[in-house]
Amino acid sequence: MIGCISSLYGSLEKLDESYLQHNQNKGSLLKPTITTQVTNPNFLLPDTKNPENRKLYYCSSHPGYVSDIHNSVCSHCRSQGYGNPCYLSEEVKFADMNDSTSTDTPTSDQGGYVKGLVTYMVTGDLSVSPMSMVSGVGMLNKFNIKDFGVLEEKVVEFGINEGLELLKASLLSKDALSAVFLPKLN
Repeated sequence: MIGCISSLYGSLEKLDESYLQHNQNKGSLLKPTITTQVTNPNFLLPDTKNPENRKLYYCSSHPGYVSDIHNSVCSHCRSQGYGNPCYLSEEVKFADMNDSTSTDTPTSDQGGYVKGLVTYMVTGDLSVSPMSMVSGVGMLNKFNIKDFGVLEEKVVEFGINEGLELLKASLLSKDALSAVFLPKLN
């Protein structure tokens, strides 16, 4: 694989299943299924300013399969050869990211892939691992850091534009985080 995608995938393959939400599995991350029914070319870049204009539909039997075409046949049901096809008829409800009742720390019922009570470390090559004292010391040793005074905390804003830049950098660079965020901080 090109860039640092192999590091990301490799770290997810090594991630213990106990860190995942109870309703998730690594297969959905490592081998995602995307329906071929999506006809809107901006499906991956939705209009975040007007979410009320977006409509996506899912199969009640297989909620991971979505389409922007109401009542299209579920590709999972069709590929599995079920006698009666399922239809993508249930409308996806989008979360209101401006909701003041949301919390900074996700809980197990708020969605996502990993458990919210664990802190994760993402390195420049996009490797993901649970943060612990051992992994932190290991990281310092890996980079031969003896003087903690040289370390500096950087806080970055991460929105859709940064996400797209990170995706591009992950395909072109072995150090995607530095490529995207360090030039902006200097």
